[in-house]
Amino acid sequence: MLRSKSIFFGIVGLCVVLAAATQFWFYSRVESFCPTTNLHLAPMVAGGCLTSSFVVNMGWIVSRRKHLTSMVRIFLFVWVVIISIGLVAVGATFGQSTLYSKVCPELDPSIVFGVDIGAVQTISAVLLILSIAAPHVYKKKPVLDEELLKLSPVSGPTSSKEFKYKPLNFLNPRQSAYDQAI
Repeated sequence: MLRSKSIFFGIVGLCVVLAAATQFWFYSRVESFCPTTNLHLAPMVAGGCLTSSFVVNMGWIVSRRKHLTSMVRIFLFVWVVIISIGLVAVGATFGQSTLYSKVCPELDPSIVFGVDIGAVQTISAVLLILSIAAPHVYKKKPVLDEELLKLSPVSGPTSSKEFKYKPLNFLNPRQSAYDQAI
């Protein structure tokens, strides 16, 4: 049985996959009709960044499981940079789409793509923004340490003489004369 957390993060991953696939589709269409222009650069960067974010995310998950705190931070930083670049490249693709007919007349958006490019790019950007924001809204359940759950034994000292008094001694790391006398 799948847990809700697995389903939730599966949907988030699907959003990123759909956005990356859309960018690679745009890349292939623009590259085939206008190979001499650099219009294909933005969707290629967007798709590449979004796809490589899965590799970085996997490194982050492995680092978390192995308790490598510095690697967790590095992978998280790299993931944020890659996703940010990908989101900017999606925006650049959206901005370029309005100029396709002027820069490359062979690339008529209504014929080549068959869909409204602006709507598809907007959906792609919204999917990315949701995939970034949604995991941060997901409420984590507190993890209880097994040591905290263990109960201390009921049998303790029965009289006040069994308690041993040890003063806090921050100045001398060696045992004080008082402790040695007791």
